Amino acid sequence: MHVCTIMFCTILLTAGCTTGSNGSTHELGTVVIHVDELGPSTSNELIEQSSTIVRVTLDSILEGAGYRASSNEDEPMSEFVELIQLNFSTIETFKGESPAQLQILWDGYTVSNVDGTPAERLNRVSLAGAEFKPNNVGQSFVLFLTERDNRLDIITATDGIAHLLSNGTISPATTSGVLGIASEAKTIDDIRNVSSGESGMFAE
Repeated sequence: MHVCTIMFCTILLTAGCTTGSNGSTHELGTVVIHVDELGPSTSNELIEQSSTIVRVTLDSILEGAGYRASSNEDEPMSEFVELIQLNFSTIETFKGESPAQLQILWDGYTVSNVDGTPAERLNRVSLAGAEFKPNNVGQSFVLFLTERDNRLDIITATDGIAHLLSNGTISPATTSGVLGIASEAKTIDDIRNVSSGESGMFAE
């Protein structure tokens, strides 16, 4: 399977329209990207390799958080990626230390390159099934973080963020990563107990 490697997580935003250079309006399609990256191979490794693990609430989604060069392997400079920012409030810290608010950058849109300048949006980006929409604001998540360049960032695109359901189950945001494997299914109590050293690591 052909894959693209990216440094940031990607999200799929709410359906909408964009205005083309000729003034016409069209619906944005969605590009699904499968990330080929080295990451934890078990839940134990995910816990061990994360310097900080937190339960958070998604406060808002901020568009237009900057641009980066596209990671398209065939035409690496043919377009840009428009970044969006996920703004979280920390509710509970299971491991390490976390500030009260966290901001995570994700890939939001592919954007045309016009003479080296980002122009109109071409497509939304979805990472291996990950979707974040306005109705996700206010919902709970678990972030698995590591320190990069003197700031906290998700440990990997596929394992760094997971949904926390009302029954306490942790559900992966993507279809990849160790939390997406049935045998690796975990609850918030598993994370809490392991991080506090009450029950040792997860049974493999």
